[in-house]
Amino acid sequence: MMKSNKLTAIQIMRGVAVLLVLFFHSTENFVAKNLNGPVFNAGQSGVDLFFIISGFIIFYSAKNKVGYPGAISFMKSRLLRIVPNYWFYTFVFATLLILFPDKFDRSTFEVTHFVYSLLFIPMKDNIPPLVSLGWTLNYEMYFYIVFFFSIVLLSKLRFIFVSVLILFVYLSSYSMELNDFYKNDVVFEFLLGALLYLYYSKGYYHSFKMPWYAFCIILILLICVMSVADTNLRFVNFGIPCFFIIFLSLHVNFNEGSILEKIGGSSYSIYLSHAISMPFIIKVLMVLGLNFYLSVGLSIVFCLFVGWVAYQVLERRVLDPSWWNSKEVIQFFISLRK
Repeated sequence: MMKSNKLTAIQIMRGVAVLLVLFFHSTENFVAKNLNGPVFNAGQSGVDLFFIISGFIIFYSAKNKVGYPGAISFMKSRLLRIVPNYWFYTFVFATLLILFPDKFDRSTFEVTHFVYSLLFIPMKDNIPPLVSLGWTLNYEMYFYIVFFFSIVLLSKLRFIFVSVLILFVYLSSYSMELNDFYKNDVVFEFLLGALLYLYYSKGYYHSFKMPWYAFCIILILLICVMSVADTNLRFVNFGIPCFFIIFLSLHVNFNEGSILEKIGGSSYSIYLSHAISMPFIIKVLMVLGLNFYLSVGLSIVFCLFVGWVAYQVLERRVLDPSWWNSKEVIQFFISLRK
């Protein structure tokens, strides 16, 4: 199923996840602006897919990491993957908020809010970061920290250690009146991803194969079920179905190089950039007066394009520290000195 040692299924699931998020935010925004149409509530499950995938990838990427040096290596690679891109969009938002405060729901720029956003510190009363999508990255960072200690302390039984620690913090948040951030049951979705990695690492995904069309049918059915599910029971109604979706995807012989895989590869840039690109294109489309479904489709295509450009220009180059040390960049600066 996974050719050339590449996790094709996981990458495709990332593509599905970001498309679901785009569908949800697009329909939600157009409905909020009184354009007649339904809100695609199942799109919220894209975040749950991301959390489960993150749990899988974290365990996968740290499989050979041991002790303090291994933990440092793990955290460094994760921070370089997450932080530069997120900080870029946070600074962009902060700049726009300072220059055009009347264009945002927030009327003023607050330094504390800005600093907390940069440091991935959750604020009380469920106040989102400056880039509102950053609430998901706060949970990512929380799980990175927990897993950092598991690498330092253990070479085996990491899943048990991480599970116990997350459960302890979750339960303590009720008795010790901790930030509501720790009471969200999405933290357990990372553990679902870890379980999938354990299943994958044992080679159990060879036990049976599923045709791609059968998988697509099940995927569509589960999305339909989630579209009418109670969002207050997120772990049960979104987390479990998403776990099942990724579990089945591991048994499908996906071909490499598909559009969904390419979208999955640039999903982080698409996810972050649509916080800016979507409000912009929605304003444009509302002026044009197009119908609901055409507007949703065009907004998603636009956000995918902007995200892809951001991935190629920013994530893979300008915001990637390794790119600045690459031969092509060094030769470029040498040529400037001639």
